[in-house]
Amino acid sequence: MWRHRTRIHRILAHLPIATAWTTNYDRLLERAFEDAGKVVDLKLTQENLVHTRRGRDVVLYKMHGCVSQSHEAVITKDDYKQYEKTRPLFMESLKGDLIGKTFLFLEFSFTDPNIDYILSRVRILLGKNAREHFCVMRKPQEPSDTDARLKAEYEYEMRKTELRQADLLRFGVETVWVDEFFHIELLLATLSSFVHRKAVFVSGAAHDPAPLGQARLDGLARAIGTRLIAEGYNLVSGFGQGLGEQCVIGTLRRLYGIPRGEDLERCLSSKLSGNIQH
Repeated sequence: MWRHRTRIHRILAHLPIATAWTTNYDRLLERAFEDAGKVVDLKLTQENLVHTRRGRDVVLYKMHGCVSQSHEAVITKDDYKQYEKTRPLFMESLKGDLIGKTFLFLEFSFTDPNIDYILSRVRILLGKNAREHFCVMRKPQEPSDTDARLKAEYEYEMRKTELRQADLLRFGVETVWVDEFFHIELLLATLSSFVHRKAVFVSGAAHDPAPLGQARLDGLARAIGTRLIAEGYNLVSGFGQGLGEQCVIGTLRRLYGIPRGEDLERCLSSKLSGNIQH
């Protein structure tokens, strides 16, 4: 869909996405994740599915292969027909994710017969208990003039769109319509703002604790971290000598008092701040 990295790639890379699937052959998405400081566990081949990259932040499945290994890419009609035989582990992994995760399909055409097959199998297996998914698509554009041929083509495209929407709904995929492609970026930016609305960035450094003194300065920074968690916010810290690091300590002390271990993820780390000289 894209030849160059866009703001959409950057927004996606900064969202808390643990798993991503793509049918694109390019390397734009994994590079966007890497630029965001994330460790990408890339799945290009069947063999990749067996191994787990240590410290990974996101798993990226490239179900049709990659330009870096073009000899194994799924391109021809015969490749698609043989997919279930040549890449059965990808089929099973996708089926498992469709059962256990919520998907957001972005400008996906749904012309891939393998994905249609998997969606139908999941629907048959789970029935009404199947998880709801979402897709974002652009509406057919109504012609600006009154040319009969253009109007007929538009009505034909609208009818196909309505039928496709109904078909996707049978598979548990709800369609979100946008009028223009740039609206997808706006939608994702809004989603990002919503997801990060509870994130508070705290950073700073102080070699000289005056006039508070070291004990009072440390206590204040730790109290800030503790209060943020107590009030339901998440900490994004750049560390930094004397302030950021003490704020993290206060946050972790509060989190260790919460029984659910996954809450430790509420203390996030960002780039290290520079040491501020006074």
